[in-house]
Amino acid sequence: MPSDDPQYGWGGKGGVLYQKSYIEMFVSPEMLAKLIEKIKLYGEEKGDQIEDGYPSNPLMYQAADVHGNTYSNYIEYGTHTNFDTTNFGSTAVTWGVWPDREVIQPTIVDPETFLVWKEEAFDLWNVWISIYPESSPSRELLQEIHDTYFLVNIVDNDYVDGDIFRIFKDFQPVPRSPSPTIAMPLSPSSLSPKTTPNKKSTVQ
Repeated sequence: MPSDDPQYGWGGKGGVLYQKSYIEMFVSPEMLAKLIEKIKLYGEEKGDQIEDGYPSNPLMYQAADVHGNTYSNYIEYGTHTNFDTTNFGSTAVTWGVWPDREVIQPTIVDPETFLVWKEEAFDLWNVWISIYPESSPSRELLQEIHDTYFLVNIVDNDYVDGDIFRIFKDFQPVPRSPSPTIAMPLSPSSLSPKTTPNKKSTVQ
């Protein structure tokens, strides 16, 4: 879109703005397990459409809960088996191009900044929780979400032919367990080696 678009423009006149499809949300462990499977299937379906040398799945996801449990397929984009935020480059989500200027990338996604933002995002739940009286249904619901849900972001790197919302097609709600626990959404045996759950600063 033009950089001077009255609603979404930025950076001044004379430029062109671009943005990849990007989603960020909170989901329950049960929904995260299903979402990871949907993303994996999406990659398998799109794999034969990607040029040699590129990752088979154009969807990159990161997920983390308040306790430091993390999931990600970012390892598929690198050569490292252990997560180190310095080992992964940034993925531009929005960028702008102007004549006689370098490309500007104001919005990026990478594992390091995601983990920092995760702390802020869960702190916002505490602000909301504090509004309601102790033992009220609303407070208990918000506390459960804060304690058990995952912050998730998904970026579609197939800028031309991507379809990020396809993973939500026929996506049925997953019932919560009567007494939700702070459990990992998938057992280690059901994960591929590149999406093994980890604690704290170990995203794979």
